Amino acid sequence: MKTLKGVILLSWLAIIIYLSNFPKGIVYTFTGRFQEVSSILNYEWLLFYPSVYIFGIWDAYNDAVEMNKLFEEEYKHHLRVTFGGYPKTPTPPK
Repeated sequence: MKTLKGVILLSWLAIIIYLSNFPKGIVYTFTGRFQEVSSILNYEWLLFYPSVYIFGIWDAYNDAVEMNKLFEEEYKHHLRVTFGGYPKTPTPPK
């Protein structure tokens, strides 16, 4: 599921960057042609970029929080088994 989300986000960002002519705008900015940048950029597509980027950050944060919860549960279980009330070897009956 995470791989699918990653592929969808990456392809969506690539489409947004391509349709907004952002790479051409960067090249024109680096070469000093600032007047042409505003005529080339498609701001309607470029404004989608921050929302998709922030969604990716939010989703990664939520995944990290969930993984930390799972780690804490497994760590507690490991400590209970290792040092807790569960015997490592069964004791023979009396």
